[in-house]
Amino acid sequence: MDVLKKIVCCQDKWGRPTSSRFDCCFLWVDAELHVLDNYVNERVDCMINAGLLDEVCNIYNPGAVYTQGLRQAIGVREFDEFFRLYFTKKEPDEIKAGMLDLHDDKLKSLLDEAVSQLKANTRRLVRRQRRRLHRLNKDFGWNLHHIDATEAFQCTTGDSWNVKVIKPCADTVRRFLSNDTTLASKDCSIDGGGTRLASRELWTQYVCEACDNRVLRGAHEWEQHKQGRGHRKRTQHLKRKSKIKSTSSEAEV
Repeated sequence: MDVLKKIVCCQDKWGRPTSSRFDCCFLWVDAELHVLDNYVNERVDCMINAGLLDEVCNIYNPGAVYTQGLRQAIGVREFDEFFRLYFTKKEPDEIKAGMLDLHDDKLKSLLDEAVSQLKANTRRLVRRQRRRLHRLNKDFGWNLHHIDATEAFQCTTGDSWNVKVIKPCADTVRRFLSNDTTLASKDCSIDGGGTRLASRELWTQYVCEACDNRVLRGAHEWEQHKQGRGHRKRTQHLKRKSKIKSTSSEAEV
């Protein structure tokens, strides 16, 4: 019965931030779906123009299994039908010579379908990732700091991304590292001295002699390391060793 209670207890805590031995800061850079969809479509077009077909061609195998390894990734299986026909119509010396400059209507149609399918699968992946993040926030209680990048995606000025995305992310991380209790408040601000102090502290180096001179960066990482089980075991071992050595020295005297 006690074992069953422990199992149920572990299941209840699974995925909860309280069950983690580390204090984490989660940043979620997001945008409205229609903006993400447009970005995905443009990104796929850029990848095609940059040579995605050549990369897929290099690993293409008519008898390959698309449920294992690299071939299960989005952007590979979508071109299977296209390459099957492409390799039957092209001579070896013509392969990859003009993959985007097609004159065969059937090949053009298959390529267009493959690209459309690639875009659709990527958009579905975006939605699946957003659902998972919402679930982590709602069902598991993760404190996700949501950064809305919609305006940054839509804006054409070069400074928009820095102002709308990078600066809020950096401010959130600084408050987290400085243990600011007002982290969740959007209206809170940090004075210049506090920001500089947090920035310096972020780069402070700590060396743990008990753990073979392991180097830690920043007070937060150092505190987390000291609370770790491995560090505590090594420290206790060194204390016992030092105590035995001290006792032996006293006995000799």
